[in-house]
Amino acid sequence: MKAPTTRQLLASTFSQRKLDRELEICQTARLVLSMCRYRRAPEHFCYVKPSSQHGVWGARRRSSSFIVVQLASPMGWKEKVYDRGLSSASSHFVLDIVNELPDGSLVVIAAKQSRGGTLTLAYARACEVRGQWLLSWRSLPREFRVTPPNLQKKEESDYYRQAEWRRMAKDLQL
Repeated sequence: MKAPTTRQLLASTFSQRKLDRELEICQTARLVLSMCRYRRAPEHFCYVKPSSQHGVWGARRRSSSFIVVQLASPMGWKEKVYDRGLSSASSHFVLDIVNELPDGSLVVIAAKQSRGGTLTLAYARACEVRGQWLLSWRSLPREFRVTPPNLQKKEESDYYRQAEWRRMAKDLQL
């Protein structure tokens, strides 16, 4: 059986309910992100959007700063990360669990801040210690010592991009 096209998915009645649910989850993720301890300016903005791939951008300029997180599969994030209490480990926003290690620790993708305030994706090891999750950037297995891919460009056929455009067009018709 052939997979449905993006246009067929967007035309389905399920599509709108799914997108609404994902936007609700992104609002929850935005609240978690706002509680993470990244260096911020007095005027700070943060956004979480559903996407087909993980991505993160953050910058600070004088008295303003912003963080934008592209969250792949928000429903999966809620089940795998948020419901497990891992969404804000060591005050870093966790986007995904990549691997479970034999010792019970997890390899995760988290948003890490550099010295200048820029945010990037990074693999980290998450260990549960006394009921809370702690991240370690150094004690990773060899295959995770590289930087995970960050969303670089938007493709025209991206489901979430087209759903956003469709929603905006609908709002303008009111």
